[in-house]
Amino acid sequence: MKISVITPTYNDAVSIKDTYMSLKSQTFENWEWIVINDGSSDNTNEVIKALAAEDKSNRIIYKEQQNQDQLNAIIHAAEYITGDFVFTLHSDDMLPSETFFCDCLSFIEKNPDADGIYGDLVLINENGTQVGVQKLKNYKTANYIPPLQLLWLGRNLYSDVAFHKTEIFKNQVLKNYLIWNTPLWLDFKSDSVNMLNYKKASFPVLKYRVHQGNYINNELGKLNVINGELRTAVKLMRYYSIPFYRIQYFLFRLFNKLGLDYKPIYFNKETKHKAPIVKFIIQIRYGAIPDNMFLKSIYGFFNSSSGRTLTLNNIPRDLKIYYGKDIRAFNRKLLSGELEKFYTDFMYEMEKGFKAVAVSTPDDLQAVKDILGFFCIENTDCLISPVKE
Repeated sequence: MKISVITPTYNDAVSIKDTYMSLKSQTFENWEWIVINDGSSDNTNEVIKALAAEDKSNRIIYKEQQNQDQLNAIIHAAEYITGDFVFTLHSDDMLPSETFFCDCLSFIEKNPDADGIYGDLVLINENGTQVGVQKLKNYKTANYIPPLQLLWLGRNLYSDVAFHKTEIFKNQVLKNYLIWNTPLWLDFKSDSVNMLNYKKASFPVLKYRVHQGNYINNELGKLNVINGELRTAVKLMRYYSIPFYRIQYFLFRLFNKLGLDYKPIYFNKETKHKAPIVKFIIQIRYGAIPDNMFLKSIYGFFNSSSGRTLTLNNIPRDLKIYYGKDIRAFNRKLLSGELEKFYTDFMYEMEKGFKAVAVSTPDDLQAVKDILGFFCIENTDCLISPVKE
């Protein structure tokens, strides 16, 4: 057995050596460390090269790229995986114990049907001192869990830290979590949504470093987070309908505070009126729908009753197609006024609403499908077809 450890890093020269030492101290030694330097401007490059020179077993695979953010760095790392299992370890975090890999392999041996393992997180401060433990819910592959994920505003019910079987990582996690920025335990297919078979371990899976300041409290952080939440919720609304959504949401929160399970009332059918839920998700995060073109366009789309067809002629061949993994780059351009004109025009049309999209050539079909996916409206009744001659 071999374990591939993926570490995306950006300006973490100070902490990445601690990350490496937690790897080096493992009692299980057949691992490889795939490090992707995501355009660091500090001395991360020198630190990693020194660590690679120190490792006599040649277990470090080191690659550099221009800054593209962590999800793209992990996708880059996936090209070099040769192990049977995959674990993502960020460059300011550490493995929880010297026996972690042995513990995981033993757990998989006892649970061969498991797609992966997740568990509690040991919280450490910037000095590496333990400051608490983040307890995670027990994972259940019950029918009501995906609707519960919808009721939880598209926010992740579980965790994005897991020890995966490689085939699961490459075939499900890479597309759903890394490319489209939806929860890694949900497997969205073209006509269904399934849960992956994760198991919760009795041991923690990570020492997670908590930094001062809350990323989600600034404007860019909020926009980055809510994109994945809205995409997840809209995808789930394709398959489920939750009556009295707001009331059930607050009931779920109450049950959660009391440590009780909540099983929502739901129907296995598409949500007919999506706009109120989209609006509620945005309001819970922001207090009101902010004056932001991206959020206003999504709400406007679902709130519109327009039956028009939007025709997209001559999509630029060099147009950058954004995916969930690119949300930070998109939002930086949006907030700075540097976003491609195609997208500002598209959001303007979205806010007015449309029923169908027509494109100039069949070659543009996939591009438009991906664009709709990025704007969280792929899984709707919005039809896509070439313009008829």
